[in-house]
Amino acid sequence: MSTTAEAVVVGAGVIGASTALELARSGLRVTVVDRFGGAGNGSTSASSAVVRFTYPTVEGVTAAWESRHCWEAWRDHLGAPAGEPLASYIRCGVALLDVDFAPRALFTRHFDAVGVPYEEWDADELAARLPAVDTGRYWPPRPVDDDAFFADASGRLGALHT
Repeated sequence: MSTTAEAVVVGAGVIGASTALELARSGLRVTVVDRFGGAGNGSTSASSAVVRFTYPTVEGVTAAWESRHCWEAWRDHLGAPAGEPLASYIRCGVALLDVDFAPRALFTRHFDAVGVPYEEWDADELAARLPAVDTGRYWPPRPVDDDAFFADASGRLGALHT
């Protein structure tokens, strides 16, 4: 094992491991350090493993959209043999409920710029597509011991679907 490195990556989660792989593929000697016992043992291990595109910057949306294409060709990207167990990408969609602090336009303007397809659902469409979701608008959030916690909804929610 070499005692020198041309690049040191701090963190062995999904981002650190990906960065280290690409640096090594470019020919650099890479060392990865992480405070936990192995790769993916930090916040990556608690991730919901969702590939989403709802970021407030065009750079974030672009990176997520390009990552989606990499996930679709994951086995080829890694050069893994057929039959090797790998994480897999399963396209299922994401519905972001309408909330005041994250208005649709914050994301759709970037989706339009990058080419991310999406649908805007009103409350009826949301209820039809995801019948288990309560489309009531309950705002602001309240602790369960607040009498207003059980108040009727003030309106209905739609969603942004990707």
